[in-house]
Order: sequence, then C-alpha cells, then structure tokens
Amino acid sequence: MDLSTIVVGVDGSPNSEAAVRWAADLAELVGAEVIAVHALGLIEPVGPDDQLVPVESNRALIEELFGTEWCRALRSRRVRFRTETAHGIPAAVLLDAATREGADLLVVGTRGAGIKSRIVIGSTSTEVVRAAHCPVVVVPTPE
Repeated sequence: MDLSTIVVGVDGSPNSEAAVRWAADLAELVGAEVIAVHALGLIEPVGPDDQLVPVESNRALIEELFGTEWCRALRSRRVRFRTETAHGIPAAVLLDAATREGADLLVVGTRGAGIKSRIVIGSTSTEVVRAAHCPVVVVPTPE
C-alpha cells in the first residue's frame, strides 16, 4: 500500500492532538504529506475552557490556533503538511477533503471538541469510518 497522502481531522481537542501526533509519526516514517483539515461551524470551542465563540468574528484567531497550536506535532517534525479549513459538518468536510486530495489514509480522533460524555467513539468518527473511500485510523483517547 502506497502512503503518500494522509488527511487528518483537527479540532483542538486532546483526541485531535493525539490523531495529529499519530499522523505526523506515520508521515515521518513513510515520507507522506499530511493535510490537516478543520471544519468550521457556526461556533467554535476556543481557549483553555473551550469557550464557545462565533466563528465569523473570531475566524483569524481560530485559523491561527489551527495553524500553530493544533498542528504543533506536524510543525515539530520533518513532515510536509498543509492546512485547510472549510465550513460544514465535520464528517462531510473530512470525507470531501480525503476524496478531493486522493488520500491514502484518513486519521481522526475518537471524539471531538466539546464532547463531555464518556462515549467510546464520536459521531464524526463513526460517520467517517462508515462512509470513507480509503482506510481510516481512529486514534484512541489519550490517557
């Protein structure tokens, strides 16, 4: 299996950070490019308390966090990567990016930002696994 393009879902949550680290580790080993994708909603959790803020009035802050903090594991390695944001439902945005980019692998965390319950796998991860046209890795919750 050729691994030249990896798409990873990024939302700033600890689960997303684990997925980004996993994708960065693999990309470094095989020389793949990583495309970090963030789906913009109407509101976004930002800051240490995941305060919900309107996207349109805070887009520059969100994109800065995405490109720096949330993608830190990619920046700290010798990995080719790009970042991409799009408005929409996270699963749809990720699936679209994976198809458009011809991804060889799609990587997501077990659940995203703002989920406080102890669910095993989130709705975005479930939908991505169900509908993806390429292999998917769901990175377990960091403990």
